[in-house]
Amino acid sequence: MSKAVEEKIQKMLREFLKNNPNPSLEITFLAGINAAEQLKEEIAASKAQKIKAKQDAFYNSLIPFVPEFGKDMVRRFYDYWSEPNKSMTKLLWELKPTWEAHRRLKTWQSNEENFAPRRTTVPSTPSEPNIKKRYSEI
Repeated sequence: MSKAVEEKIQKMLREFLKNNPNPSLEITFLAGINAAEQLKEEIAASKAQKIKAKQDAFYNSLIPFVPEFGKDMVRRFYDYWSEPNKSMTKLLWELKPTWEAHRRLKTWQSNEENFAPRRTTVPSTPSEPNIKKRYSEI
């Protein structure tokens, strides 16, 4: 727990005790705060487990496409589309209104071919004797 959160809890406890001087209520109050913190941690862990399970299922759904599209391309596709949203409840591919993996992979393949860096030949530099000849003429 951060220091700011602890200070806020202490302030809430002081106000609570001022209004309710019963010592057993203090214990109940602190137990409630600890239970809330524990529940928050459990929810975060549960979300992480659910996202991991979704990522694994998505990964396994792409395995049949490896022979057609290649391991490297399918891996890049998976890395992109398996990104979770901010709330860690869905993966990027789940946010799309329609989804057909084979069609998306075909488009991905086409885009990789279209947007891949083109290899160009480096223009040959003029040899040193030609440079001297040019400058001597000037």
